[in-house]
Amino acid sequence: GLTKVYCTVLQVKLRDLDRLVSLDLSEESFSPHKAEIVLKLFIRSCIEHIKKHFGTVVHCLGDTVVGMWRCRSLNDALHCAMGLSQVPDLNVIQAIQCGPFFVGNLGDERVRVFNLLGPQLKVLKSLLQAAPA
Repeated sequence: GLTKVYCTVLQVKLRDLDRLVSLDLSEESFSPHKAEIVLKLFIRSCIEHIKKHFGTVVHCLGDTVVGMWRCRSLNDALHCAMGLSQVPDLNVIQAIQCGPFFVGNLGDERVRVFNLLGPQLKVLKSLLQAAPA
């Protein structure tokens, strides 16, 4: 079930993935190998930095990774974000939001997924969309 928790959430989005790997599958220029290299670097770097700064990886989906810290302090999330911004060959946009979220496992006996829900997620999405191109 879900529990209301005050936490800090970091959402990281890989910038310009389409341009980086030419994701138009109809074009000859599409490179699945290049897409795999870019996504591996992104996901590995995010997981490494979130864990290094004592966070929990909530999910990795495509060009987005979400991490959370069950605390009111921004310090660990900020250090994580600064570390990610310094990874060579990785161009990301990031948003951090503190507040009440609903967290917990959802699903049944076959599939159970840790989740993060709440209106604060809309704020994160708006922050990412407001980032300069």
